[in-house]
Amino acid sequence: MGTAKEPLFRLAQTQDLPDVADMYRAVVAHMLAQSLAVWDEVYPVCCLAEDIAKQQLYLLRTEAAVYATFALCPAHPGVEQIGWTQTAHAFYLDRFAVHPGQQGRGLGQLMLHHAAELARAQQAEALRLFVVEHNAPAIGLYRKCGFVQMPGCYAHAVDESLTLRELGMEKQLCPANPFSAVFSQKK
Repeated sequence: MGTAKEPLFRLAQTQDLPDVADMYRAVVAHMLAQSLAVWDEVYPVCCLAEDIAKQQLYLLRTEAAVYATFALCPAHPGVEQIGWTQTAHAFYLDRFAVHPGQQGRGLGQLMLHHAAELARAQQAEALRLFVVEHNAPAIGLYRKCGFVQMPGCYAHAVDESLTLRELGMEKQLCPANPFSAVFSQKK
């Protein structure tokens, strides 16, 4: 693992689960303090073990703590509700979060870059995500990183009393250049 000064980006493993869950709990507390009732004590922690088992949860961490994480998923239940630019092969960014104590250091941008590179390496033409419409800080970050809001809205019914309206955002990915590694080795 990385040192306290150098976080390491990698696929999450089962032994990371307690630290990842702690990070999400800190994120939820921070969101609630800002009146952003998007996640709670159940979600997204309830999905982490399955994300790890499916090898779709990535993290940025040091020996001591998890700084940021996301799931890179091949599908999303709200896909049909959004007017995507094309029916491209896409991956879906889910459960993206940066620990409140690490925010403002560019780690969100770094993690979005990693997500795009991972999706591109799997021949995806687009990276997509869903974001609750009143989560202005997240929407601002996504726009800054090249995501564009698409028409439509996914009404995600959490329970009988709560439905979250989620916007679909998409970033087109340039195809990976198979020759780039060859040319960079010749320099």
